[in-house]
Amino acid sequence: NDRIISIWNKNGGLIMENNNIVIGSFCSTAEKDTYVYPKEIPGYIAPEPQILKEDNQQFNFIYTPIEYEIRYSLDNGVLPFAKTNYNIEEEDFYPAKPVKDGYTFTNWDPEYIPSGSTGNYNFIANYAPNN
Repeated sequence: NDRIISIWNKNGGLIMENNNIVIGSFCSTAEKDTYVYPKEIPGYIAPEPQILKEDNQQFNFIYTPIEYEIRYSLDNGVLPFAKTNYNIEEEDFYPAKPVKDGYTFTNWDPEYIPSGSTGNYNFIANYAPNN
């Protein structure tokens, strides 16, 4: 999870920001007793907004990675281990080779899920008949 610390001035908006994702500003101005909304970041669930109550108030926004679904089209093959989800923070994922009677597995389409990806994936198994 990425921790985003922001210090707000009730009259002038964002005055300081320290985090490990480049996100830009949250809003143009922030006045007392208004909500401060964290910026949406692809691949993460945005935290709840917080109310600005005092000058130079610090907010800690914790972003949680979204879990995306992985599906497999095996064409009557068998996959001994099938990972069913991933998130944006994971390393590259290469699925295991499936087994199909009378065929040799040739490749997956797509080949893998690159690190930093978002969205659901459907892997399609391709085979060549045994001679």
